[in-house]
Amino acid sequence: MAKADETKKLICTSIAELMYVKPFYKIKIDEVVQKAGISRSTFYVHFDSVENAVLKMEDEIYNQLVDLNDLNMYSLSDEHYKGVYATINVLKQNKTAFSALTGLNGDIRFKMRIIGRLREGFYNMMVKKGCKANDAAMFSEIFSSGLYAQSKRIVNKSDAIEEEEIDIILKMINTTILAITNVNEG
Repeated sequence: MAKADETKKLICTSIAELMYVKPFYKIKIDEVVQKAGISRSTFYVHFDSVENAVLKMEDEIYNQLVDLNDLNMYSLSDEHYKGVYATINVLKQNKTAFSALTGLNGDIRFKMRIIGRLREGFYNMMVKKGCKANDAAMFSEIFSSGLYAQSKRIVNKSDAIEEEEIDIILKMINTTILAITNVNEG
């Protein structure tokens, strides 16, 4: 990792840690540079404000989820848990930032973006499986909120992701899709 990338990561991690104590919009640059052990000028080389750094953290996580969706990771293939596992893994890899951004002092806009990304992935998966658009929209809303809540719980655990946790989520999804497609065919 390049020195500039390491410094950006240090700044973002420092902000995320400060967000456990106060909302990001109340964090001062002086607090960040003190926590990170850098100068103000170093901070300004990378970001023009704390909010800009927070948006950068949000965008990095969000874009990783977009990449998963673009790779069609939300399909229920032979490796049926792959998409959900990959989603939770992205969030777990970004644990400090994700926990801070979705915590009490986090950014509600970020939470809504993440749920929206999950909703889109589930919607596309359900339509491909033969669900009507209205049914897919309704259930993707439920699944995205459920996966978001489950993801927060799993991400905040210190141990590895359990396949059983993913299977519970996917069994619920599969059962719902099967029920909807059977009703639509009947």
